[in-house]
Amino acid sequence: MSLYFVPANRQNLDCSIEQNVPLERLARYVSGSIIEEIQARAGMEGIRCWAMTHTKRATFDAMRPGDIVLLSERGTKRFTHYAQVTFKLENKALGDDLWPVKGENSWELIYFLRNIRHVSIPKAEFVTRFGYQPNFDVAGAIRVSDERVQAFEARHGPIEDWFDIPYSHEEFTGVLGELHDAAISNYSADDVTAVAKRRRLHARFAAQVKANYGTACAMCGITEQDFLVAGHIVAWAEDTKNRLNPANGLCLCVLHDRAFERGYLIIDEGFYIRMNRRIRPDSPLGKQLKDMDGLRLRLPVSHPPAPDLLKRHRDRFPL
Repeated sequence: MSLYFVPANRQNLDCSIEQNVPLERLARYVSGSIIEEIQARAGMEGIRCWAMTHTKRATFDAMRPGDIVLLSERGTKRFTHYAQVTFKLENKALGDDLWPVKGENSWELIYFLRNIRHVSIPKAEFVTRFGYQPNFDVAGAIRVSDERVQAFEARHGPIEDWFDIPYSHEEFTGVLGELHDAAISNYSADDVTAVAKRRRLHARFAAQVKANYGTACAMCGITEQDFLVAGHIVAWAEDTKNRLNPANGLCLCVLHDRAFERGYLIIDEGFYIRMNRRIRPDSPLGKQLKDMDGLRLRLPVSHPPAPDLLKRHRDRFPL
């Protein structure tokens, strides 16, 4: 995950961050297959996007799905919007059409966003924590180096805790300063870990999984926090190496989480949801689950479900 500081103009924010970009407007410049991909990654929020000019080509090329973007509205002296990257494309005509305020260069390097949240972070205070001067000017999109991010998290805890991102503070209590996302390649956790530590480890895992899925059920799309959980594809007890791997997680509502956990619903090789044949479709449970049968899972902005882990789940619950 990388972090980007980005300046913003109120008029442009109104066009593509505060509201959806209409599909018919997008369709004038973008192919149908690309629009389908953008929609699939947008989740329930609709299509939102921002852009850079060609002078920021290297910054744009480094950007990846799941990266965090902090937008700073001019005149506020604050970072005012948090978002995660989902998709990128280069399209000068679309950029010229979308944003009324532009300089001598077009907004042609376009990146699509979701999980957008209004935040209010004092800019001067925040950038100094990354080693910049208080008067540091976010004059154009800036990628914060991995070294600065790691140093920040070592001193102040995970970056996400500074933002109004959609997971509860109660879920995250006690995690600050203990876990860091940078360069994780080992997702294991030992059984000898104390119960309290295990809960903190899982809280970090759950927060990341929910953020990846835009805090919406990957099957039915509901967004109410009280009904969402981050569950494992292969259970905690069955795979120590992947206990904390976000690709071993799904954000689901409580009904579909239990249905998946017990094999009433499975996910096939193409990420389509299938209802187990042992359920009578006319039973009360069957009536609740049959609407999911044949739908495609909503994929996250980063760490999509690992195919090998989904296969292990299918092997446990043959249709």
